[in-house]
Amino acid sequence: MTSQTRRMSLVESIANTGAGFLVSLVLQISLFYFMSIETTTSQNLLMSGVFTVASLVRGYLMRRLFLHWEEVRG
Repeated sequence: MTSQTRRMSLVESIANTGAGFLVSLVLQISLFYFMSIETTTSQNLLMSGVFTVASLVRGYLMRRLFLHWEEVRG
């Protein structure tokens, strides 16, 4: 198995997180509607954006951690 560069780890994480952002936004809007929670579009985008940034950082760091462990174990 070949090692993944930091750049490609970031690209993969961005693509994965971008898809997650769209799913999260649709689910959030739907759930809030059914729970009678009123929010504006900008509030929904902000909430999804905050969670997306957290997910992006988490995904990148986890990928790098697992790749480091793989290198250490040889």
